[in-house]
Amino acid sequence: MLEGGLPSYPVDEEWGERAAYRLQLHPKEKSIYLCSLFVKGKYKINGRSRALTTPLYMTPMTIEYREEMYYVSPVWENTVINITALRVLAQEEEFPQQLLFDLKDPLLDGVLTFNEVSAVRNSIKEYFTSCDTEPLLMYPTLETEEKISKKYEEEGTVIEPASALCVLRKSSLTYGVLSELDELSGFQEAEYSSALKTYLGSTSNHFKNESTSSLMVPALLSEAQENIIQVGATSQASVIVGPPGTGKSFTIAAMVMDCVGRGESVLVVSSNNQAVDVVGKKLKEEFDMAEVLMRGGGSRELKKQLKDQLEYILQGGGMPKVTSAELNKLRKELSAIEKKIENIHQTYKRKELREGKRKELFEGAGWWNRLTQRIEEYRIEHERPLWEATEAYYQLLNERNRLIQIYVKNSFYYQVNQCLKKDYKALKNLHGAIKARNSGRKSDIFDSLDFQRLLSVFPVWLVSITEVSAVLPMYKELFDVVIIDEATQCDISSILPALQRAKRVVVAGDFKQLRHNSFLSRKQQQYLGNLHQLTLEEQKRLDYREKSVLDLIYESTEDQRQLNFLDEHFRSHPQLISFSNKQFYQKRLKIMTHQYLKETDNPLEVVGVKGKRTKTGYIKAEADKVLALLEHLIEEQKELPVEKVSSIGILSPYRTQVDYLQKRVQKQLTLEHLQRHDVLVGTAHSFQGEEKDFMMLSMGICPETHPSALQHLNREDVFNVSISRSRKKQWIISSVIGTDYLKGKKSLMEAYLEHSEAFLQGQVAQMLEIPFIEELKTWLQEQKLGEVRTDFEIGNECFSLALSYQGGTFCFYFPGFEKERPLQVYHKMLRVKHYIVPIPFGQWTLKQGWVKDHLLDLIKNGRMLKRY
Repeated sequence: MLEGGLPSYPVDEEWGERAAYRLQLHPKEKSIYLCSLFVKGKYKINGRSRALTTPLYMTPMTIEYREEMYYVSPVWENTVINITALRVLAQEEEFPQQLLFDLKDPLLDGVLTFNEVSAVRNSIKEYFTSCDTEPLLMYPTLETEEKISKKYEEEGTVIEPASALCVLRKSSLTYGVLSELDELSGFQEAEYSSALKTYLGSTSNHFKNESTSSLMVPALLSEAQENIIQVGATSQASVIVGPPGTGKSFTIAAMVMDCVGRGESVLVVSSNNQAVDVVGKKLKEEFDMAEVLMRGGGSRELKKQLKDQLEYILQGGGMPKVTSAELNKLRKELSAIEKKIENIHQTYKRKELREGKRKELFEGAGWWNRLTQRIEEYRIEHERPLWEATEAYYQLLNERNRLIQIYVKNSFYYQVNQCLKKDYKALKNLHGAIKARNSGRKSDIFDSLDFQRLLSVFPVWLVSITEVSAVLPMYKELFDVVIIDEATQCDISSILPALQRAKRVVVAGDFKQLRHNSFLSRKQQQYLGNLHQLTLEEQKRLDYREKSVLDLIYESTEDQRQLNFLDEHFRSHPQLISFSNKQFYQKRLKIMTHQYLKETDNPLEVVGVKGKRTKTGYIKAEADKVLALLEHLIEEQKELPVEKVSSIGILSPYRTQVDYLQKRVQKQLTLEHLQRHDVLVGTAHSFQGEEKDFMMLSMGICPETHPSALQHLNREDVFNVSISRSRKKQWIISSVIGTDYLKGKKSLMEAYLEHSEAFLQGQVAQMLEIPFIEELKTWLQEQKLGEVRTDFEIGNECFSLALSYQGGTFCFYFPGFEKERPLQVYHKMLRVKHYIVPIPFGQWTLKQGWVKDHLLDLIKNGRMLKRY
C-alpha cells in the first residue's frame, strides 16, 4: 500500500469491527491513520526526559465493509507530518520551516517508494546530523512490532522503516497553519489584509450606512437574513449570531449566492469539515450552484477538481454564451417585478383595511347602516376578493426567485465567457500546469497558478481552517470576503492565515454555545503575554483560553447593525426549545415548528432511576435505562426503510458516564444498528453542531454526588448545547428525580424541568369568537382533505383554523376578527410551507358557495404547493 501497489488493504475482521465502532461513536474526535517511518529518541515531557517512539507521517484512512471483510484505504492528499516526531529529531532545538516542505515533497504523488524514502533520508541527514538514518536503507522491508516497541536507550535518535494502523484523536493543528503563522509574524503591518487589521484592532471596523442593490438570492429570506447579507456586503467585519436550529448554514449559503451575483469571490472556512460540507450541500441542492464551488480537501483531490472543471470550460462544456444585453434585460425584468410586489403590498393593505371596516358596518344598526350595507353588498358582488391579491403576491415571489436564479447563473457564465475571451491562452497554460507533475515545493506549485484568473472561474472556495495552507496561497486579500462558520469553535490564532487572504470578514456562531477546547494553562498564557510585553488590557483582549474568533470580531464592531441575530428556529418541537429561548435568548426566537396548542403528547419525558455513582464515576442504572430505550426504538423501527428511521443521540455531561455508555453500546448493539440510526454517544462537545431526531440525556449524578459536580452542568454553554439537539423527542434519565438533591441549588436542570412541566399547562389558547369559524371547520372536515386544526401556533403567529394537506399547511385568516396580518407575515409563513388564506367576512356572508368552490380549487389543485 505504501508503494502504491494496493488501493485498499484487508484488515483483521475483529480489529476492523472495533475500529469501525470507535469511528461511529467518535466521528469528530477519532480517525484511522496509517503511521509510517517511526522516529525513536528522548523527549522532554513536563520537564522529564522520556523515551518516545512516534511516526513521521500520518495518513488518514477510510474503512468500509464489503464482501464480508473490512478494507482500509489511504487518503494520501491529507497526509500530515507529525510535529512531535520533528521535535524528537531536533532534540529541543528549533527546526527550520523549510524542512516541513522538504518532507512533504516526496508525498506529492501519493506513494512512498524507495526513491521517496531516500529523499526523506537525505533531508533528515541534512538537518539532523545526530539521527541514525541507516535503517531506512532497508526499505521497503518493514521492521516488526516487537522491534519498534523496544525503548531506544542510545544517545541521539533513529528513524526506522515501519508502518502501523492506529485509531487516534484527530489533530486540530497542522504544520501548514504553524508555518503560515510563523510567516505572518515577520510581516509589517502594511502587509496585513484589511480583514486581518480589523481583527487585530489596528484599524477601525468601517460600516457604510447604505444598502446594496436588490439581493441576488433566489429564496424567501427573513428580515434578519436580509440584514445580514446587506451588512456583510457593506461592513469591514460583521457577526451572525445563530442559535441552535436557526438556519445559519442556509444563511451563509444565501450570502455566498449574493456575492456571486455581484461578481465577488468568497472563502468559507470552519474548524471542522462538517460545517463547510453543509454549506456546500446547501449551495448545490438548494441553489443549484455546484459549478461555482471548489471544495479544498487536499492537494491531489483539489488538483483533479481544477483540472476536470477547467477542461470542461476550455472545451466548451455546453456552457451558455451570455451577453451583457441579456443580463441588462434580466435586471429590468427583476426591477419591474419589484415594483409589482410593492403595488401588491399597497393593494392588499387597502383591501384588508376595508374588510375590517365592513365587520363593524354589518354589525351596526340604524337606517344609515342599512343604506351603506346595501352599497357594500353591491361592491362585494363586483370586486375582486382579497385572496386574489395574496395569490398574486405568491406568484410574483415565485417569479422573482426564478429570475434571480437565472440572473446569478448567467452572471457567472458571462464572467467565465469574458475570461475565456481575454485570457484563453492563459487559462489553457494554467490547465497544462495543473496537469503536469509539479516540481514539489508548495511555493513553486502556487507560483505556477494564476489564482486571480482561477477565482474568476471558481469564485467560491470551501475549506477547513487546517487545509487552507495546503490549497490556497497566502496572498494578501486574495478573496473579497471570508466567512467563518462555527466561529465560537475557532481559536483566535489559527484563523489568522485565512483572514490574511480576505478584504472583509463575516463570522457566524453563538455566544451561548461551547467554545474551543484549550490546553494552554493560565500560567503559560501569562508567561507568553509578559514575554511579548503585552499590556494587561492586551492580554485580556487576546485571551486564548477564554475567547474565540466570534468574541474578537464582536469586540471590533462599531455599529449595532454589524451584529444580527437569526431569530427563527426550525429544528425542535416547541417544548424542547422553549427553555433555551427563555433562559438564554430572552424569548427572541420565533419557533417555526408545528405546535398544536391542545396537544397532549409530551416530547420531553423525564425518567427517574435508583442509581448510584461508582467509585470510577459512572451510574450503571442510568446506562441500563438508556440501553433499554435504545433497543426498544431500534426494534420498533426495524421494518422501516433506512430513509425513514430516526437518528439517535446519547449525551452525558460527564466523560466517565460517556465512556461507560460507549462500552455498553458497543457490547450490546451491532455496528449495523449504530450506522442505520446514526447513533452518536458523547459529551456536549461531541454534539456541538449536531442534531438528532431522538436524544437521551444521562445526567450521571446521584443523591450522594458532591454538589460541586453541578458546576459543570450549570455552565450555560454546556447546558444549552445538551438540551437543544433533539428534533422530536428527548428523554432525561436521572438518579436524582424524585429526590431533594436539586432543590435550593439554583441549578439549570431544576429550572429546565420546572419550565417543561409548566409549558403544556400554559399552552391553552382562548379560541376567538368568530361567527362562521365552526361552520367553516365543519365544512372542511366533511371534505376529508386532511387534518383540520384549531388554535394552531407557529412562528409567534396563532391561527384559529388550519388544514394540513399534502406536505403543506393552509392557515385561515379572518380579517376584521383577528389582528392585521401584513404580507410580511405571509412571506414568513411561506418559508415553512404554510400558506395563509384570507377569508373575507363580506364574501363569506354573501357568496358562501362561491368562496367554498374557490377554496376547494385552491387546495385540491395545489397552486401554491406546486410553486413552493
